[in-house]
Amino acid sequence: MEIGIRITNNSDRPLYFSFYLALFPEIIKVENGKNIPFEGGWLHPEQPLESDFSITMPGESTSFFLDTKICWLCGNNYGISMGFNGGAFIFQPLRSGKYQLRLIYHNQIDKNEFYDFVNKQTQVIEGLWTGQILTPFVEVYLVNS
Repeated sequence: MEIGIRITNNSDRPLYFSFYLALFPEIIKVENGKNIPFEGGWLHPEQPLESDFSITMPGESTSFFLDTKICWLCGNNYGISMGFNGGAFIFQPLRSGKYQLRLIYHNQIDKNEFYDFVNKQTQVIEGLWTGQILTPFVEVYLVNS
């Protein structure tokens, strides 16, 4: 299953977007309106990598996709695993039913360091867009077949 976010730069200047610990999924069970709990963690390098940042020119868009899988746990229980940046969120337990899913992009820092493997040194990237973006909810149906 492919789940991602596309962000369009509507400003008049180039912007960097950080995908280093800045994108979080949210899943809600429609039947009762409750958030599905998740477990997770990161096995990421101490510093972000240059590939964790995307420069986006005015009027252009950047996309980021999570590596998403639905897995069977036991009985009638399922889980959704979303991996990225050396870590993963695992939402469980899920049963057959209707869910809503959205992604939340949240970045509060306007500059960050990353390790440049070519020059073997730490570089500073400035001009990171700060703020929060919430995608609209999309419906996800889990069915037994």
